[in-house]
Amino acid sequence: MTKNAIGLLAYSPILLLMNGYWMLSNKQIFNSELNSIDTVTSDMLTGHTLKTIFVLDHAFPMVVIALTSLVLIVFSKIFSEAMSRWGYVISQQEIVVDENLPNFFEAVTLSESEWIIAENKNLREVYGFNMMQREIETKLDSLPEGHKYIRGVAWY
Repeated sequence: MTKNAIGLLAYSPILLLMNGYWMLSNKQIFNSELNSIDTVTSDMLTGHTLKTIFVLDHAFPMVVIALTSLVLIVFSKIFSEAMSRWGYVISQQEIVVDENLPNFFEAVTLSESEWIIAENKNLREVYGFNMMQREIETKLDSLPEGHKYIRGVAWY
């Protein structure tokens, strides 16, 4: 779902720019021009046609930016494979980072583990849910007395 949403976000600037253009070029707002209708069932004309898109006015920059964005999106969709070969895209390889961090159960001090256990117990009793699984709570509760982690070495 996240990848799908991110893929659709590429089109959101175009929609935003076209909506902004429609609002800025609305003659009823800026020129106080009203298009009257004869009957309640007939449609009111908006004053927006294909001819009005290229009228040089205060809304025209929105059209230019929207068309430029559209060209860039179409270009990137059509030539995505070639751009990938040339190195103009974000790498699809997973980046492996070894931060040399210790295991959580080795790094947590006894006082911290007691605090985490007490917090989880309070959540369970007062609000009826856990912030961690029972296995993790049991493992934290079974840490040896005086356990603490200092500069890569577990001290007991």
